[in-house]
Amino acid sequence: MAENDVVKTCGLTKNFGRKGKCITAVDNLNLEIHDGEVFGFLGPNGSGKTTTIGMLLGLINPTSGSIELFGQDTAGNSAQLLKRVGVIMDKPAFFPYMSGKDNLKYFAMSVDDIDDKRIDELIEIVELKDRANDKVREYSMGMKQRLAVTLALLNDPELIILDEPTNGLDPSGIIEFRALIRSLNKQGKTIFLSSHLLHEVEQVCTHVSLIDKGRVLASGPVKDLLGNHKSIRLTVSDVEKTVVMLQNTDWIKSVKKEGDSIIAEAPENKTADINELLTGNGIHVLEMQKCASSLEDFFLKTIGEKESANSREEENV
Repeated sequence: MAENDVVKTCGLTKNFGRKGKCITAVDNLNLEIHDGEVFGFLGPNGSGKTTTIGMLLGLINPTSGSIELFGQDTAGNSAQLLKRVGVIMDKPAFFPYMSGKDNLKYFAMSVDDIDDKRIDELIEIVELKDRANDKVREYSMGMKQRLAVTLALLNDPELIILDEPTNGLDPSGIIEFRALIRSLNKQGKTIFLSSHLLHEVEQVCTHVSLIDKGRVLASGPVKDLLGNHKSIRLTVSDVEKTVVMLQNTDWIKSVKKEGDSIIAEAPENKTADINELLTGNGIHVLEMQKCASSLEDFFLKTIGEKESANSREEENV
């Protein structure tokens, strides 16, 4: 295992239930998260994300497979390794009648070597300094979430695990939280962000694994995953004829109508060939522009390809 690997799972699997009524929540999951990454663990609700986090934290026993944190197997060693991890899962149960700072002091009693200076530093990092002495019941949802981040940072963790951290936040709260994630990463923290919100993951993550039904469908740097799926937007004089023509062109991967435009997935260097193909067949190209594929496009396409492959397998059985 590389020295800069923070998380590694190998064949991680979790089954619930008994034989005959067994549900596989996580299926042969292989993950690698490296030091300094903002890693997005992306998938729809029910895809196995929270179960995976539960196993990483030692809250759920795997059916099979292994987990390594910071280069060490967690089997029999998880308590010591988890001291280097900060976690936000669900909504922390703060005392509403106490101030944010007093809540942190209370929870800090269970962590070694945490003094008021450290708490003040953290409050400043998450930009709660002006409201630290206000009662938590007066906090907005976004402020409570930032207080939760402060709690997760008490032990100065190397890895921060966030499970659906923007749930319930309004747009301004989401923007603030996004900025906080970037700030923590710049301070050297490795971030594991679990979410079903594709746009949010695309905004902040450097790397991503797409998971569905407990299995990883694709994994890698965000820019590489999206870079493999370049699209060209076309406005033409004859939409229907253009769609048929492009669908019958070998190097065009996909074609779809979007309003009055056509989106064609094709190699980036083929724009001139598309223009020549269409004009040579009497179609006027009114507008042509490159458009980057979004993570949502990539995810839906990947799931579609997986479902098509499964259907073919079932037909051949």
